[in-house]
Amino acid sequence: MATTIPVEVRGLCISVLAWIDDQAGKIQSLDMDLASTYAMVSGLIASSIMTQAQATSLDQLADHDVRWVDHVGLGDVGIGYITLARRQS
Repeated sequence: MATTIPVEVRGLCISVLAWIDDQAGKIQSLDMDLASTYAMVSGLIASSIMTQAQATSLDQLADHDVRWVDHVGLGDVGIGYITLARRQS
C-alpha cells in the first residue's frame, strides 16, 4: 500500500486510535501530566493533526471534573428521577 504519510505519523495515529477506541475499558482517565501524554499531544500538534488551541482546551479539561449529566446536557437529576428509574429496573 503506497502512502505519503510518514511511518512515525501513522504509528502515532494508531496509538491514539487504540487509546480512543478502548473497548476493554482499561483506560479510565487521561493524565495530562504524564510524559507519554505530553509526547502524544506534541506529536499530534507537530503532525498538524491537532492545533495548539485544541491541545490547550484538552489540557484545561484535565484540571476539572465534568459530571456525566452535564456532559450530555441533562443538568441536575433529582431524587425523583432516580427513584423512578430504580423502580423500572
